[in-house]
Amino acid sequence: NQWLNAELAKFMESCKSKVDTEDSVRKVLEDQLSKIQKEWDETKRLLCLEQVRSQDLDNQVSELHKQVGMSKVDVRYLTRTKAEVEASLAKQKEANEKLLEKMSTAESDTCTLGSKLASLEIELQSLKKEMDSKNQQITSLTKTHDEISEQKVLLKNENVTLRNDLALLQLKVQENQHLNQIISDKDVIIEEKTDAIDKKSREVKKLKNGIEELKTVLKVLDDQQQEFTAQLEKQMSTAKELENINQILKNENNDIRGQLTQCRKDLNESKSLKTFMEQRLRATENENQSLESKVQQQLTFLTSSNEELASANTALTTRVNKVEAENVQLSTVIASHIKEKEQLATETRQLTNIVVNCQEENLTLKSALKETLSKAETYKEGYEKYKEICRIQEQEMSRMQVQLSTKVEQQEKLIDFLQGQLEKQEKKKKKGILFTPKRSEKDAYTPKAGTPLSRPGVGVVTSGENLTSAKYTPVTKQTPTLPPPRKEECVLLKEKSNTIGAGYAKTGDSKSH
Repeated sequence: NQWLNAELAKFMESCKSKVDTEDSVRKVLEDQLSKIQKEWDETKRLLCLEQVRSQDLDNQVSELHKQVGMSKVDVRYLTRTKAEVEASLAKQKEANEKLLEKMSTAESDTCTLGSKLASLEIELQSLKKEMDSKNQQITSLTKTHDEISEQKVLLKNENVTLRNDLALLQLKVQENQHLNQIISDKDVIIEEKTDAIDKKSREVKKLKNGIEELKTVLKVLDDQQQEFTAQLEKQMSTAKELENINQILKNENNDIRGQLTQCRKDLNESKSLKTFMEQRLRATENENQSLESKVQQQLTFLTSSNEELASANTALTTRVNKVEAENVQLSTVIASHIKEKEQLATETRQLTNIVVNCQEENLTLKSALKETLSKAETYKEGYEKYKEICRIQEQEMSRMQVQLSTKVEQQEKLIDFLQGQLEKQEKKKKKGILFTPKRSEKDAYTPKAGTPLSRPGVGVVTSGENLTSAKYTPVTKQTPTLPPPRKEECVLLKEKSNTIGAGYAKTGDSKSH
């Protein structure tokens, strides 16, 4: 019992320590999940900023497309926008690298969480095995307790039978004492009537025969008493064999009852003989005195047999007392076993409650781990989608950068071309100042269709204006056209970003996306 209590205490301590470790692990997991959630919110915020920047860039590109038709294009502004675009691309690359690092840390955290959960499941299985072993021990103890209770019932039945036997033996001893009293009374009568015994010596032979019959009866009684003692010794020796003793005791009880009935018959016969002897003694008061010595010898023999019966009775009483003491000890042992059984039942209830709590916590941890794994998978999918969006944006940015570079080159070429045309026009203007041309000459000097000066966007120098302050109308028709921006890709990127934001936002922040 002490060993079982120690094992149960150890098991309770191990369960408490494991529950504490599971709580600490659960807290660590919650902290990691909160960190991952914060990082994911930060990534969503950065994604929103990048989307806003991409929209700004799209607006800038559209404005640039609108400004391409202008005659004067600021090359410095284009270079500045180019530098800003490059800087934004660099920042976006850095943000993508940070996101990659965060996703790698999140994947490592999910791996560690999975390993921790596997270890916790293994510990839970070991705890279940220990609980099964403890339940088996408890069932074995209950079986032993039931066996002890059955033995107690058998011993109680045996004690009842032994007490009945003891009562019968006490009755027999009382009868023997009564016989001894009768014999003492007979001695007094014999002393008084010794003279009559001397006179009636003839009838002494008959009395001798009766006394011999009494001796035989006493021998039979002694044999029966020895048989009783042997049977009692057998009963005490067979008390250890608790399985077959009930039937044996019943059979012996029936035999003893038969023997007691026989003893009663013998006592009745002895009483009849007593009456017969009293009649004979009254008739033989004057018989021989020699019979007195023989009768005294017989009396001594009877007293010795009575003493033997008393010693056997004391031995039986001592044995009965021993059996009662053993019964008391067994009752105390059974009471202690009942208390131990109650303690084990309470401990098993506590252990079952602990196991139920552990199972509930394990289920909560499993559900939390499933949620974290699902979130990690969703985060991973979102990261893959965001990565694809970033890749498309990078391609778009590179394409836009190429377009801007080509636009700048085209604008520079256009400016060079316009400057050349202006120089030619100035030269022609200087020549036209010396003389006033005719109408036909003016028509000859007017630019024809197809020449660069005939374009609607190119300005014509008028007289009285400086060359530096010449005004030009914006080129609208035959300027070098650039390929239009890919609006379908921009729309696709916006739709993907909106779907990602709607899928991972916990509160309705889809409007910000």
